[in-house]
Amino acid sequence: MKHYDFIFAGGGGSSLALLLALHNIDGLKDFSVLIIEPDPKNTNDRTWCFWTDHQDSAYPLVENIIDHRWTKINNVHQQISHLKPFEYIQIRSADFYAKADKILLQYPKVERIRDKVISLEEQKERLLISTTMESFSCDKLFDSRLPKLKSSELLWQSFVGWRIKTDKAVFDTDTCTLMDFEVPQNGALQFMYLLPTAENRALIEFTRFGSAVLSKEESVPIMEKYLAEMGITAYEIEEWEVDKIPMSLELNRATRFHPQGQRIIPIGLSAGNAKASTGFAFKNILKHSAHLAAHLHKREKQLPRPVQKANFKYYDQLLLRLLNQKPDLSKKLFVRLFEKHPLDRILRFLDEETSFDEDLQIMYQMPWLPFFWSIKESILHGGSIAKKDR
Repeated sequence: MKHYDFIFAGGGGSSLALLLALHNIDGLKDFSVLIIEPDPKNTNDRTWCFWTDHQDSAYPLVENIIDHRWTKINNVHQQISHLKPFEYIQIRSADFYAKADKILLQYPKVERIRDKVISLEEQKERLLISTTMESFSCDKLFDSRLPKLKSSELLWQSFVGWRIKTDKAVFDTDTCTLMDFEVPQNGALQFMYLLPTAENRALIEFTRFGSAVLSKEESVPIMEKYLAEMGITAYEIEEWEVDKIPMSLELNRATRFHPQGQRIIPIGLSAGNAKASTGFAFKNILKHSAHLAAHLHKREKQLPRPVQKANFKYYDQLLLRLLNQKPDLSKKLFVRLFEKHPLDRILRFLDEETSFDEDLQIMYQMPWLPFFWSIKESILHGGSIAKKDR
């Protein structure tokens, strides 16, 4: 049975991000690695976007494969605002996978197999991993597989996206539209993204925050109408993207480090990298990967978790309860957020990097009654966001 320093259960974005982070600090050569992934990672199966001021630890991991950058945003009142000091960037997963493939070929101790992990067994000195074909052992397993979550406490960020090509030049390639709420809400919080990459090409994405996962069938007429209202009726759909991201506090942890000696280390979404109230994940995954890689390179005995500050966890709990039980009010909250505050403060707030004074300024400008209701429910029912029998 072959033994490895590290085994990765899954070979997607979060696993490759950690390996690239190790490579960037010249730490990958020190370890023997096996990546176990059932699917080929050679197509553009998803698109990742986030805002950045270039100072965060996420940016260096994708700097040379950014597909497009936007410096302006179309806000909730259809007014154009500059994003400075930020820009909004897009990474195509196919480019990310290709970059990782090229780099990993430099390391003879990094191996990949097309298979699936089916069981794990903790032994005294190692971890035993069984796949459908064979078994291996390792010192640490980095696990990107999502655990089963409580359905009553779980919402989804689900989305359907089209990458379209129009017959005319209709787009401003410097301006993106994020969270346009002027679409039917249908008992959830729903909004549209429009991300132009050329004067005749764009990614349009219809997104829902809610317990029911968005389907292709219900998305198509809304997306067609949205484009038609922009005067866009002649276009070709070049790619589809359909996916969902869990919005749950269940994956958040209170302690900054895993217990010393823990062999199974969650990464990606399973580590709690998706912000519970928005589903924003990729930037957090990259930042956690950089932090984790630094500790691995230094042979630290304890490895870091992406721990959320208590105040932001409480804000997320309040908003998740509203999204779950009173989704009709959620649109007002997000619209008010973008109406009343400087864009850089909003983006830092969503990244959980604002000061407490700034948080108070944001809360003061929000509609109070919905939050008073959510605070009351928090007192009565603790951290649960689910509906309770009266």
